[in-house]
Amino acid sequence: YPSLSPTLSSNPTMSLRPSSSPTSIEQRLEKERKEREKEREALTAFFKATEGENWIVNTGWAKEDWDHCFWHGVWCSTKGIVTAIYFPKQNGLGGFIPSDIGKLSKLQILYLV
Repeated sequence: YPSLSPTLSSNPTMSLRPSSSPTSIEQRLEKERKEREKEREALTAFFKATEGENWIVNTGWAKEDWDHCFWHGVWCSTKGIVTAIYFPKQNGLGGFIPSDIGKLSKLQILYLV
């Protein structure tokens, strides 16, 4: 009959090394930094093209020291990627939607009603 009691290996192994090499972590961080930079450029183009200086509420927009995920009307994922832009027409949007909005690769909602 097979034994039902657990057995211990005579040669257990355990690794304390990180699952990713430092190079791959650095590459991932650089990729994320570039993605966020691209998003910020797209949002800045949106701000300029839609006359952001004249919006009723434009908190944080185009300010270098503000993370764009905290700009009024911008929603980001937990990873800091733009997923939605919410602007009711009462906020005073003018101008046009620039093609740069296409740089927001994870944008799911563009609410401008």
